[in-house]
Amino acid sequence: MSLENYNTIVGENNSGKSNILFAIQWFFNEIKIQRKDINKRYQGMPSVKIIFSFDRNEEVPQNVFDEGYEIENGKYEIEAYLQRFTSKAHAPKHRLLKEGLEPKSITTKNLTNLVDVIFMPSIRELDDEFKFTANSTINRLVSNYVIDRIKNEDLKNSRYKKVERSIKELSDYMAEGETGAFEQLKSSLKNYMLDYKNIELKFRLEPPEMDKLVKDSFEPYIESNGEELSVDSQGMGYQRSLIFSLICNMADIKVNPSKMILYLIEEPEIFLHPNHQTHFRNKLTDLSEETNNQIILTSHSPYFLNNVKNYSQIKRVYINRNDSVLKELTNDYIDQIRKNNGKLMVEAKNTHRISVGKPEWTESKLNSLAIEIEEADEFRYLLWIDPLRANAFLSKKVILVEGPTERAFFSFIFDNELGAFSNNKITSEIAVIDTVGKYHFYKFANLLYKLDIPTWIVYDSDVDDEGNNINERTSISHQKLNEYIEKLKRDGIIKDCLKNHPDLENSLGIKKDYSAPDISIYQKLENDDEECLTSNKYNEIKNFVENIINYEV
Repeated sequence: MSLENYNTIVGENNSGKSNILFAIQWFFNEIKIQRKDINKRYQGMPSVKIIFSFDRNEEVPQNVFDEGYEIENGKYEIEAYLQRFTSKAHAPKHRLLKEGLEPKSITTKNLTNLVDVIFMPSIRELDDEFKFTANSTINRLVSNYVIDRIKNEDLKNSRYKKVERSIKELSDYMAEGETGAFEQLKSSLKNYMLDYKNIELKFRLEPPEMDKLVKDSFEPYIESNGEELSVDSQGMGYQRSLIFSLICNMADIKVNPSKMILYLIEEPEIFLHPNHQTHFRNKLTDLSEETNNQIILTSHSPYFLNNVKNYSQIKRVYINRNDSVLKELTNDYIDQIRKNNGKLMVEAKNTHRISVGKPEWTESKLNSLAIEIEEADEFRYLLWIDPLRANAFLSKKVILVEGPTERAFFSFIFDNELGAFSNNKITSEIAVIDTVGKYHFYKFANLLYKLDIPTWIVYDSDVDDEGNNINERTSISHQKLNEYIEKLKRDGIIKDCLKNHPDLENSLGIKKDYSAPDISIYQKLENDDEECLTSNKYNEIKNFVENIINYEV
């Protein structure tokens, strides 16, 4: 897996997403493992390899990395491994790797001191976040915002000195005379002890260090309409938001700017309203762009995938014959899709020009227009992956359609009680994605193909029986586009495609409404206009969908 600064791992439950976070935690000695943590079918010893990459202006820690083991400029590979299992849980050992050299053992402590690992599990009690353990978030925040402030202020007004003095005065008072509290305690203990001459037990109240006093006294609470409530009295959305805020604050109080913070977050969307999910997604991406921050999260939410800045940030995990498989996109692959699509669209436009008697474009003109389309696609790719389309990355199967008319049709047959598949739960595994025209099938199909998501296409021919465009205003050859779609099927990019001639409404035998096509077709299906629910096309689509449902992933 190639990691960006911000990474979203998607996949079904039990596909292996959390295992990636688990392995990283073990690598950095955050957790220990036992034999039961290893896949039973795996007979070897567990091993996790990570490549550390340093920028040119960064100093490479010499107590960890050896120049002789540099595998590329500023890159070093380290393996966390285990030699044998015993009855105990095991932390890893570490060694530098380079082809052609013997592995070189390194000190685990020196390695783990380079990185702070902050793990946010999918379910976490709020009380756990407010425990003052050595590396807890609240410990660092209170130290940064409260204790440091008290220390600075104390130089001016000696408020802590007053606390210290008051405790000593209280101690003196407790020790006064034979009736003092300390004297009575001493007498009570002495009644049951042997007599040790020249040894006398004494007591006093010792003022605690300022850090300890603040932490022992620190208590968060909620005030609502003048009433004091415990923090966990609030809903899970508030609690999850508070935990998230605590974690994000870690970036603001880096003790060592050169130390990396690695955030591992499981399902940040849990208990959050969709609008809040978008807010946190934006905050996380901002956090990932700060120096020495890296974020790896697992998610089932399209709100953590929409408008991604870079498709290489998406990693998909799925099960294939009992093994977890990870697929990812690269920037080079996306660039190639855009380049190819630019050439295809220009070719389709040129074919249309020739068909209407216009002169064929020169090769120079074709290339310049292809580049224009390619550059525009860079923005389209980002803008069009909204939460609705982002569901494609989270689904087992995807049907690509041209627009809202087809989406309304599938909404009817999947969800309406009159629809052919309203009682079939398998349809929940299928995402129907509106690509805003057949011009974009090539891009979406190749995107999903690279992530190993089985894809089908439903499209309109948009041509008459002679192969001429129905819409004279269009500047592109639909006949050519239809050929590209069929080629996607022949090349194995998509599993199958279904053509409606000349469009969905006409093939169903109903009248097309150009003003509100999606609403119109849904109403006509509900009313069974022109007996469309028993038409040949409706049955053809039913068979097409049944094949999708029965396709084994």
